[in-house]
This record gives sequence, C-alpha cells and structure tokens, in this order.
Amino acid sequence: QVPKSDELVRQGWHFWGQRTRAGCERAIDCFTRVTADCSSNFRAFEGLSASYLALAVFGMRCPVTMYPRFLEAHRRAVALTGPRPELRCDRAFGLHLFEHRPCEAEAEFLRTLAQKPALPSAYVRLGLLQGATGRFDEALETFARGMGVDPLLPTLAAAQVLVHCWRGDFAMGVVVGS
Repeated sequence: QVPKSDELVRQGWHFWGQRTRAGCERAIDCFTRVTADCSSNFRAFEGLSASYLALAVFGMRCPVTMYPRFLEAHRRAVALTGPRPELRCDRAFGLHLFEHRPCEAEAEFLRTLAQKPALPSAYVRLGLLQGATGRFDEALETFARGMGVDPLLPTLAAAQVLVHCWRGDFAMGVVVGS
C-alpha cells in the first residue's frame, strides 16, 4: 500500500510537470493537502515552493503575490532538509529575477553546481543570469556545460536562443532555435 501522502506528492509533481497555470494550481492543492496531514514532509514544501516559483516566473499569477509564498514554502523545505541543491537553485533564481541581486544569485548557482554538477536547471538559470548581465560568452559556455549534462533539455536550447538575441546575433539564434 502506497501512503496517501506519497501518492499526493507524486500527483503534485505530475501536475507541476505540465507547466501550465492549471497544472501548478492542482499541484499546489496536492502539496497543500500533504502539508495539512504531515507538516514535516519536506517533499510537499519543496513542491509548493517550485509551484509558486513557476507561477511567478512565467507570469501565470501575480509575482508580487506568488514570490512571498515561494519564500515561505522554500524556508520550510530548507528547515526540514537543509539547503539541498535543487532548493539552492530555486532560491538563486528568485534572488536574480525578483530581488535583483545578481551577485548573490550567481554565488548560489555556483554553490549549487559545486554540490550537484548534474543539475541541468542550474546551468540554464546561471546562463540566463550571465546573459542578462551582458556576459554572453560566459552564458554560452555555461549552456555548453549544461548540454554535456542533459543535451535534450528544451530550456537549454531556448535560453541559448534568448542569449543570442540579447547579443544581437539573430542569425545564430535562428540556427540554434532550428
């Protein structure tokens, strides 16, 4: 028999993986139900934090409303498990996008990659930070390292296209996008 909380966590991550507003909201419902039954289930708080962050990052809900919820769920997850690489990466992304603290965010991304060099999302997010701060060559090098970890990750290619566009190299952006 699979415990109900395990099934809800599994369902929550399934809904989160849809990367839609409805999916994230259904994920939040699943993860919230788990936390109501067991306030020490770090997986539920990690899921909540990821769901709130996705809603904020992709503009599916008001970032001003979602980001504090992300921070609270993230704080609870870290309190239960410590700053695991996935949690560190999410926090760094929030520092960059919502708090506009690129130096602190980059330091967190680098700590994340030192802890878990096989975490593909860290390469995407670090590369976006580097590109956003005008360090296009570094960003492309970071994406290349990420491709070595997960060559099929769609967000890596999308981020590369974006950095080429920021650089003004639209022809290369089209090549990469193709």
